Amino acid sequence: MIEMVEREREIAELTDLLHGARAGRGGVALVCGAVALGKSALLDAFAGLAADTGTLTLTATAAEAENGLSLGVLAQLVLGARVEEEERRFLDTLITHGAKELDAVCAGVSSRRDPESRGAPDPGGGGHPAGFAEPGHAPDRVRLSAVCARVADRFCQRLVAISERVPLVLVVDDAHHADAASLSCLEYLVRRIRHTRIALVLGHGDDIGPTDSTFRLNVLRQPHSRVIELAPLTRTGVAALLRDRLGADLGAGLDAGAVERVAAECFDAGGGNPLLTVGLVADQREAARRTPGEPEPEDAPGAARIGDGYARAVRSCLRRTSPVLLKVARGIAVLDDISGLEHLLCLEPAVASATLRSLERAGLVRQGRFRHPAARAAVLAGLTRDEHARLHAKAADIAHAAGRPNAEIAGHLRAAGRTTTPWAVPVLEDAARAALADGRAVAAIGYLHLARAACDDEDVRLRLTTLLVRAEWRLSPAVPSQYLDELLEALESGGLAVSDATLLTRVLLWHGRTEDTLRVFKRWSGGDLKADPEAAADLHITRAWLRSSFTPLLQHLPEAAPEPPAKPGAHPAATLGTTDLRHRLGASTALDQVLTTGPSHHVFEEAERVLRRSAPSGVGMDALESALLALVYGEQSARAASWCDKLLAAADRHESPSHRARLLALRAEISVRQGDLPAAERHARDGLALIPAANWGVTLGACFASLLTALTDMGRHEDAAELLSRPVPPAMLGSRYGLHYIRARGRHFLATDDPRSALTDFLACGDLMRTWQIDVPGLLPWRTDAAEALLATGAVDQARELLERQLELCDRKTHPRAHGEALRVLAATHELHLRPMLLRTAAEALKEGEDRYLLARALCDLTTAYLQLGETRRAQVIARQALSIAQACQAETVATRLAQDAGLTDPEPPPTPSAAVLSDAERRVADLVVHGLTNREIAKRLYITVSTVEQHLTHTYRKLGVAGRADLAVVGSRNGGVPALT
Repeated sequence: MIEMVEREREIAELTDLLHGARAGRGGVALVCGAVALGKSALLDAFAGLAADTGTLTLTATAAEAENGLSLGVLAQLVLGARVEEEERRFLDTLITHGAKELDAVCAGVSSRRDPESRGAPDPGGGGHPAGFAEPGHAPDRVRLSAVCARVADRFCQRLVAISERVPLVLVVDDAHHADAASLSCLEYLVRRIRHTRIALVLGHGDDIGPTDSTFRLNVLRQPHSRVIELAPLTRTGVAALLRDRLGADLGAGLDAGAVERVAAECFDAGGGNPLLTVGLVADQREAARRTPGEPEPEDAPGAARIGDGYARAVRSCLRRTSPVLLKVARGIAVLDDISGLEHLLCLEPAVASATLRSLERAGLVRQGRFRHPAARAAVLAGLTRDEHARLHAKAADIAHAAGRPNAEIAGHLRAAGRTTTPWAVPVLEDAARAALADGRAVAAIGYLHLARAACDDEDVRLRLTTLLVRAEWRLSPAVPSQYLDELLEALESGGLAVSDATLLTRVLLWHGRTEDTLRVFKRWSGGDLKADPEAAADLHITRAWLRSSFTPLLQHLPEAAPEPPAKPGAHPAATLGTTDLRHRLGASTALDQVLTTGPSHHVFEEAERVLRRSAPSGVGMDALESALLALVYGEQSARAASWCDKLLAAADRHESPSHRARLLALRAEISVRQGDLPAAERHARDGLALIPAANWGVTLGACFASLLTALTDMGRHEDAAELLSRPVPPAMLGSRYGLHYIRARGRHFLATDDPRSALTDFLACGDLMRTWQIDVPGLLPWRTDAAEALLATGAVDQARELLERQLELCDRKTHPRAHGEALRVLAATHELHLRPMLLRTAAEALKEGEDRYLLARALCDLTTAYLQLGETRRAQVIARQALSIAQACQAETVATRLAQDAGLTDPEPPPTPSAAVLSDAERRVADLVVHGLTNREIAKRLYITVSTVEQHLTHTYRKLGVAGRADLAVVGSRNGGVPALT
């Protein structure tokens, strides 16, 4: 049998016992061990072995449910025994009559008891009722009653007589559950078989009391007895059992090392318990049977699968135990520890310790905890709801009295689902704040719901509600309206603090509840809010945030008092008291400055300082968003992308889908500005998948704008039109988020040959930006957009006027992207022979601005200009590079235009070596070649001779393995080294 793995020593001992009995040296073996270690399997194997040798084998299995059946185990032993008919009748009559007499004696003793003594332990002690032992004796010196002694003696004599004819083996499993009469008879037999041909093998459970049972002690004191203690399987034994049961299935797709890891993990989870290991075998078999195409499990390849088979085995294991052991197992599952276990279960410390040792020997528990979380979950699943609540409530009381950490106490209170104790509210609030700081929003929400239900102090309840809104915001912006209504009621009654008003303002504006927001501002302006230490800072932060996001509402908020002077060289936020406040003010101020006065090195440093020291679970998503947007609108897309990716990775480790969705919307905007159109679509759609569009509020405009722009620039106009048909919040159009949406809609109109509608949208953006005093090129290049729409309608002079104004506002150093795009459109307003120079300059600026899509458009326009001038060779060189970039961006409209105008279809020649092998001089020459300059023009630009240019080109072609100027352009666009477009 497979379960006989690592049981060779035990089988050998039992075999030795059998040989001794057959030779006339009778003996008894007590097979002991923790639950489910394989005692029954070992006894079955021995019984079969004995029967195979011709030995008469009698077997029985005691059960706790039958221990009130007098002589029930003896009746099992003789049932079906292969003895002579006369012997069978004798034994049956003996057991039947004896059981009746014993039951009658028990009934008589019970009826003669004093009524006041009912329910007291039987005077016989040691598990023997009064009918089986003389009263008044200690448990280790039980005197058999006359009835029981007569049955035991005649039963023993008959067995000895049978053994003279044929060797006899008696196997009794779970003897600790046997009825008292049978146990007394077996103990009587033990003392008389030393010189017979009888072997008695008893399976006995793991004693969990402070001392061994009386029966076990009385058996073991006999000189012809032996004890066989079963131990759990070793790591090697578990691996052997797995190989035997699974065979090739275990190694399917796994190397030898992975197989060993699976075996090791199964040993760690099952502790060598054969029953648990068999359950784990079922889980591994289930994993091996995965149908083709089914997704891989989340576990790492080569990891053991811990599933339903293991859980079933845990439950089966515990069902075989005593009630006290099951009780202790449940207590450990509730506490996830053993601290306070005896108090939780009202057990004597010695009993609790002994039971814990038994669970450890059974492979369920290690160092006071279940060996695997799945085992704990299986035990908890067996509790009724009332049991679960009662135990956790009591555990919370015990933990609180012992001064345990608030997080532990709050965990029990949350699991209990209710509390009425006064001390619970501050404990739950503290645990909720800690959980939020650790990124565990779900736990924090659970704590806060309990605290609010138990709180009768209005001020504390308001504080809890505010904290609950913050926690709910992490999971979804769709904060239940009941909480907002509670805060608005507190506003009217004068119970709202300034910090609470700041949070309420942001949530209300997110959902477009402008009228309610104005109610908050009215109370704020009237001084009706409670002052708190952060009041002045909150006002500064809110004003800066409104100015950059909801400018029309700024007039309704009171003016902020001048900030106290900062130390020389310090940022104004440094005067605030807490790090959190400094970060929030620093971020909002940085965004405000970028949108009002323009970007600067100092602003970028401040934004990155906030990003460097913050996380989505700490300072707050609003501050992180403001800091990232300061970089984005300051045309620092690469820096913003790097920080955003780090924050997204951090958000993955926290329960904050709302924060992750907002970061994905920002990442989509960054990808648009980098010209990575597929990435922009992917990030925007991922964000919309995390939060339904209905819950995005006014910020839906920014997410939709990025997706709409990406679809338009990729030429997927039907998808863009479908997106435009979706409803958006009306309040969005009064915010910065609405600006992005209107501009993206205008770009779609322009791309679909509706320049007049596009112009209307672009001019609307311009009017709003000027009115809100955030008219900076880094936010939206509305003048360039409007000029392009005007050119489509033939209004060249008006377009040139707008573009010249745009170029005045954005120099190439601070706004390379906006500057380059304005130059690209401006080229179309000039005569044909002037366009290449403007377009080359535009391409150089766009290269610095890191927008590949706009760079592809500039190169596409440059290709067209060269073709119109008849310079086909130059056009071919530029077209190849432009087509390669356009296809990388999936900008199908640009790629199609290049293919048609320049006759190109394949921009990718065979791979070539890296451009890193070129010298600096060769790089400079190669760079200008890609711009389409002739050798003479390059010599003039670099102040070298034409001959030197030719030598550099010869070396470049040889190093890169290209045939000529056209292939050189493609090498540069693919490798990112040549050309550098400087």
